[in-house]
Amino acid sequence: VPELADKVTHNGWTFEVIDMDGRRIDKLLVSRVSPKEDDPTG
Repeated sequence: VPELADKVTHNGWTFEVIDMDGRRIDKLLVSRVSPKEDDPTG
């Protein structure tokens, strides 16, 4: 079950739960990860 402020990054995108309605996600913030953050070599 997702919780407020949960984040996941997948395929260069970050998804963050910014609002909940009970147990359901009400608002999701989706943002593109910059190449610097996506680079595993740091």
